[in-house]
Amino acid sequence: KEDGSYKINLDEVEKASEWTPSNGYEQQIKANKNTNIAFQANGKVEGSVSIAKAKFKIGSTQLDAIKIYIQNEFNRFAVTTDINGKFSLSIPNGTYNVIVDKNSLSENLDPIVATQQLIVIPQKTVNINIALREKERAIKIKNQ
Repeated sequence: KEDGSYKINLDEVEKASEWTPSNGYEQQIKANKNTNIAFQANGKVEGSVSIAKAKFKIGSTQLDAIKIYIQNEFNRFAVTTDINGKFSLSIPNGTYNVIVDKNSLSENLDPIVATQQLIVIPQKTVNINIALREKERAIKIKNQ
């Protein structure tokens, strides 16, 4: 640029998930000047999804591909459950709300608690369980 400043994008650093740039993934630097980029240690969120079965349900419910958002006023992170309903994510320290994306649930599932809160501490693991409930189905019996 004319003023000798450049924008750098640190998105690729996100793959080294134990650390996050303290001032965000996009920063301004000046040419011909040493620039220090500060990083902060992340914490880890590990979780699982469990299902409270409906009374007359037979069979199993898939737990994979459920999208979970972990967000606060500054950041929003998304993670998807594996085939066993488990997920893991490294994120910066702070207080976050955990929200299940209802669009990623089958039509017969609902979260028992709409939003859960958690506190992430650098270099520590926070465990969370997200409970879903199967909707009850009405059974109508006709006498003939």
